[in-house]
Amino acid sequence: MRNKKGQSTIEYVLLVTAIIGVIIFFLVNQSSPFKSTLNSVYNSASQDMNSLSSALTVSHAPATH
Repeated sequence: MRNKKGQSTIEYVLLVTAIIGVIIFFLVNQSSPFKSTLNSVYNSASQDMNSLSSALTVSHAPATH
């Protein structure tokens, strides 16, 4: 009988390595649509956090009488 657990572990390691390699390839490539989409998502999230931060600052500002 062969050890299938060891074989499965090696297959998972190879699969994860391949996925990480593809992600790194797309992130390093400057003209990648993946990179531009990721940057767009980061910019949108950053703008939303700034808007929420401003709204919270205004709503919790001390009242001036």
